[in-house]
Amino acid sequence: MLNAPVLRHADRCWVAQNRWDQLPPALLDAGAPDVAIIVPYFNQPDSLRRMYAALATADLDPRRHRLVIADDGSVSQPPSPPPGYALPWNVVRQHDRGCRPGAARNLGAAATDAEVLVFLDADTIPSPRTIGGLARWPGALPDALVVGSRHHVDLTGWSADETESWLRGTRVSPARRPDPQWLTDGYRASHDLLDADERTYRFVISAVMACHRALFDDIGGFDGARFEYGGEDWEFAWRAFNNGAVLVHDPDAVAWHDEPDWADRQGDVADGVPTSCRRGGAERDGQALWLASMIPEPLTRGRGLRQRWPDTIVTIDGQPTTDGQLVATVHALLDAVPDCSLHLPPWSGQRVRRHVQHDTRVDDRPPTWQSRLRARRVISVEAPLDAPPATLLTILAELEPGGVGRIEIGDGDGVIATATTTRALGRARRAPAELRDEVVAACFGTRRIAASSAGVERVPRDVDLERLFGGW
Repeated sequence: MLNAPVLRHADRCWVAQNRWDQLPPALLDAGAPDVAIIVPYFNQPDSLRRMYAALATADLDPRRHRLVIADDGSVSQPPSPPPGYALPWNVVRQHDRGCRPGAARNLGAAATDAEVLVFLDADTIPSPRTIGGLARWPGALPDALVVGSRHHVDLTGWSADETESWLRGTRVSPARRPDPQWLTDGYRASHDLLDADERTYRFVISAVMACHRALFDDIGGFDGARFEYGGEDWEFAWRAFNNGAVLVHDPDAVAWHDEPDWADRQGDVADGVPTSCRRGGAERDGQALWLASMIPEPLTRGRGLRQRWPDTIVTIDGQPTTDGQLVATVHALLDAVPDCSLHLPPWSGQRVRRHVQHDTRVDDRPPTWQSRLRARRVISVEAPLDAPPATLLTILAELEPGGVGRIEIGDGDGVIATATTTRALGRARRAPAELRDEVVAACFGTRRIAASSAGVERVPRDVDLERLFGGW
């Protein structure tokens, strides 16, 4: 641990950027949160029995831990734990409408009021320290989204009793399968996700993962509309990171997976992910297309095609202006930031609305909550402005992960526009109202830019649009 948290208030603390290494060990080990272990399940009775046995080896306090089995429409009810099982448990069930582990996890989370949510897959076997190792991170740092290590074994024919004996050290271990090299390489290259960026979501897997209830609820949980295999954990992790989550990899929180890794079943690995994720198999192609439609990050989305969720949200929030000033501002912003949704103010006139009506990027309604969760940044325009596209793009480039969280452009007459990362906005949103600006400044930093030095100009009231358009 290198430094102290950048901000502390009451029993909360905040770290800079993704610096989970700023969390003091004493604080990390001091918490004792209530924990729900949520396991999505579909027709895996033998795996679930082994899961029950594995959890028994952890000696979890039944007053603070509960197991929730979220059945995704199995043919028959999941098997119950053995008689006298110490851990409280219950089963929630949804109808079989396709492969919906994300919706099942949401259902499980809704069935408990636990402070920390630990997610395991039904065909994984947690080691005795895994639950406690995962839960301590969000228990001490509510912005943490922590992932453990997934190792692979062959449990063919293994009973629940044999599994428990193995984990207690009284039986020889099962045969190991190759570990997923793409995950190993990703954790090593990012220093256990400390050096997270907008592509790090690919190394967060829901097979062994935990987060705080406040983070889960704030971003709306998993996407419950996904009904095909794969990608729902990556989309959740990206949305969490985009809204200020601190990504953590705890290598000692191990879950043993009773199958080969997908890469070993389907092909090789290139560029840090299984090649099957990118060019092999209908399931993986479907996952890539779905992620492209949900995540505006450019390397995930691809080039050219516009998707449902914009990369940038632009709101015009200042006082009423002339039609010419508003139109000039709209043109300047759309020219510089093509992948955006631009929201007209309620005072915009009919002439302006007719002028922009055929551009689907322009909306006369406020941005939706879902679009705010997914856009990478928000630009609030306080005064009519004009600027070369390259100028605005240079400013926005400073708002990448690891960069500044908020940039204010102004002159002697006040603020012209403010650009803020959704990452900074999300982390601040979960803080007490009186601390939100301080959280943005302390965790991500702020910067003020003089409009004159940046090439940003106020549009005058008597702007000549014909001349302005010709000048462009």
